[in-house]
Amino acid sequence: MAVKTDKGIIDGSSWFQEIVITTYPKLIEILGQPTYENNTGEDKVNMEWVCESREGFVFTIYDWREHEPLNKEYNYGFHIGGFSEEETKKAKAEVELMIDVIANGFY
Repeated sequence: MAVKTDKGIIDGSSWFQEIVITTYPKLIEILGQPTYENNTGEDKVNMEWVCESREGFVFTIYDWREHEPLNKEYNYGFHIGGFSEEETKKAKAEVELMIDVIANGFY
């Protein structure tokens, strides 16, 4: 399962490929508090998690240009950034499985 990590992402080296639809409280439940949070709507990103997959690659999950604070009750399309298309697809599958199993109480 994916976990939040303190391993860094070098600016500009992560690329967007996939989207996971969920609420930010579900991401907090499965990954913990965001690595970056400024939920004001003033920046391009309100929340971002830097994560490590079970295979050891680093990826990011973040909202993009919502232009308002995120509402905890709304589903958003959170972008998944990684270093390859394959990694972002694997990251999306891990995160979606965690949402289904953990956040929806199936464990």
